[in-house]
Amino acid sequence: MIKQLLLQYIKIGPFIKYIIAVFFILFLNLQKTNAAVTITAATGGGALCSGTYTTLGNIVITEGIVTDLLPAPGLTMVLTAPAGYEFNPGVGFVGFLAARDLTAASIVVTSSTITLTYSNTLIAQLDVITISGIQARAIVPSPVAAAGSILRTSANPGTGSVIPGITNDVTNFGSLTEAAPLTYTSSTATSVAGNVMPGSQNNAIIGIQVVAAGVCGGFNLTQLNLDVNGGNGLGTDNSTTDITNAKVFCTGTSPSFAPIGQFGPTVVSPAGTFSVTGSQPIVAGTNYFWLVYDVPPSAIPANRLDAQCTQLTFDGGVGVQVPTVTNPAGSRSISVPTTITVGASRMFTNIQAAYNSIPSTLSANYLIEIYGDYSGASETIPCVFNSKVTTSFTITIRPALGVVGTNIQRNPGANLYLFSYVGATNVIFDGRPGGVGGGDFLLRNILTGAGAGGIFNFTSDAGFNEIKFLKTEAEPVSPNAFFFFSTSILLGNTNNSINNCILQDLTVGGTVALPFKGISSIGTAGKPNKINVVDNCQFIDIYVGNV
Repeated sequence: MIKQLLLQYIKIGPFIKYIIAVFFILFLNLQKTNAAVTITAATGGGALCSGTYTTLGNIVITEGIVTDLLPAPGLTMVLTAPAGYEFNPGVGFVGFLAARDLTAASIVVTSSTITLTYSNTLIAQLDVITISGIQARAIVPSPVAAAGSILRTSANPGTGSVIPGITNDVTNFGSLTEAAPLTYTSSTATSVAGNVMPGSQNNAIIGIQVVAAGVCGGFNLTQLNLDVNGGNGLGTDNSTTDITNAKVFCTGTSPSFAPIGQFGPTVVSPAGTFSVTGSQPIVAGTNYFWLVYDVPPSAIPANRLDAQCTQLTFDGGVGVQVPTVTNPAGSRSISVPTTITVGASRMFTNIQAAYNSIPSTLSANYLIEIYGDYSGASETIPCVFNSKVTTSFTITIRPALGVVGTNIQRNPGANLYLFSYVGATNVIFDGRPGGVGGGDFLLRNILTGAGAGGIFNFTSDAGFNEIKFLKTEAEPVSPNAFFFFSTSILLGNTNNSINNCILQDLTVGGTVALPFKGISSIGTAGKPNKINVVDNCQFIDIYVGNV
C-alpha cells in the first residue's frame, strides 16, 4: 500500500505533495507509537550441564507492524549468553519468511554471542525471523551457575536501531539454568525372603541399593565386596555344597528382581569373602543391584543361604563407600520339594540322598522320581530308609513316567540287603514308571555263596510300607531271604505289603545253588511281625520254599 502511495505521489502537484508528506509522517509516528515485536524465547534450557551441549528451542522474532524492523542493509542484533553459560560455536541456523520485506539474514555463533545480521528494504509486510538449533551448556560443573537469560545487552546490542518490543538487558530470549551434578547419596543392603529350591538358578539372596541425586555428570559402580556370611550372624551354612555360582544383576531403577543386566563376571564356588568387578553407570534415584546364587540339585535341604555387602567402589571421584546396612537380617533356606528327582543331572544322584533330604516330620506326600540318567552304581548300598514322623503322609519311590530299564545290581556285603526299612513307615517302592502300567525296575543282589543276602530287610518296627511291581533277583543263603522281616523294638514289623513282584534266582552271574528262601520272618519274642501281606507275586526257582 505504501509503495503504491509513493508512486502516485510523484505524479501530483507540490501542495498536494506537501499535504501527503505531512500525513505520511503523522502515519509513521502513529505506527511507531503502537509498534512492538513479539519475542518467543527459546525453551529447553532448564537443566543444563557442563561438558554436554543441549539444543534449545527456537527463538522467534515477529513484527507487530511493518515498521518494527526499519529498512536498512546489514543491520545486526547481538544476543549474549548469561554468565556461567556458553553456546556451541558455529552451531545454529536462521530463517525468515520469503517474499516479505527481509531480503537476507545470517547468524554467527560464538561461545558467548549469537550475532544476527539482516537486511530489510521495504516496510510493506510483516516479517518473522526464526533462530534455531542453538546449543548451550554450563561452563563448569561446580559451583553451579546462577540462572540467567539470553539478552540483547546495552553493552553489545549490535548495529540495529532501537527495536520496539525489545528492551536491552531486559527482554528474555531464553532462560538458562544449570542442573546440580549427580552425586552419591547413600547405599544399603536388604534381605530377600523365601525358600530356594535345589537345582535352581539366579536366586536373589540380598539386594543392594545405591541412591544418587542430581543430573549432570555421572559415575560408575566398579566393584562390590561381598561375603557369603550374612546378617543372621550365622551366614550360609555350607557354601561348598549349596552354592555353585554367585552373580550380580542390576535392574536399574526397578525394585523388582529379574536376572537381567549382569554386573561383572560370574564367581564360581564362592566361599567367604569375594568381590565382583564391573562398570555400571549410576543414575539419579535408587539403583538396584542383586546378589544371586545358583544352587545345585544336591544342595542340603534346610541349609541357609545368606550374604552381606561390606563395601562398594565407584569411579568419578566418589571412591569407596560402606553401605549403611551391610548385614541385612534374615536369610533364605533351601527347601525340600515334594517331588524329588534322582539322576546324574537331577537334584540328587541316588535314592539314599533323596530320601535323606526329606524332613524328619512329614507334612505332605513326597515323591522320589528316578530318571533315565540314574545309575545303580551311584547308589548308597545298603540304602537305608530310617523312621520319619508321619500320620498318613507317604514317600513314594518310582521311575519317572517313560523311564525304562532302571536297575540296581550291587553287592551289599555279607548278610546284608540292598534296601533296609529301619523303622520306616508309609514308604512305597513302586517299580512302575510314573506309577502306571507294568513294573520295569530290576533289583539284583549279585553276591553269591557264603553270606549272600537278599533285597529288602524290615526291622525296628517298620510298618505300613508297600513294595510292588519290582523284579528281584538274588541267591540268598540260610538264614537270609529275598524279603526278610527281622527283629523289632516295640510293636513288630507290621502291616507291610509285597505285591505284584517277581522273586527269581540270578539270571546273570548266578551259581548252581538256588535261593534259600523267598520271604522269611523271625521277629522278636512278644513283639511278633504280623499282618504282613504277600499278594500276586511270582516265586521262580526258590529252593526251600516260598515262605
